[in-house]
Amino acid sequence: MLKLAKKAKVIGISATAKIQTVVGNYDITYLQNKLERNFEQLTDDEFSLLCDDFNKKNENYTQIDIHTKWFDGNSDHIKKFLTIKNIKSLYRR
Repeated sequence: MLKLAKKAKVIGISATAKIQTVVGNYDITYLQNKLERNFEQLTDDEFSLLCDDFNKKNENYTQIDIHTKWFDGNSDHIKKFLTIKNIKSLYRR
């Protein structure tokens, strides 16, 4: 990532980006140190705007319930459900 970021603008998006770790997705402190003035982060205002936008787009999810059920991958029921015809019908609108 560092090599690429030195040659092009890289936009990194990660739910864990601010967690200081070297065993996660990447070491953010290392990237900051190596890229110096070329490393930019969202301002607090930009971050707030993104959070607000995300929350607004997802507010209706509080009005529904999603129920999941575990299926054994070898069951006849799941094999029947996962036919091409059935999968295509799920995406018809």
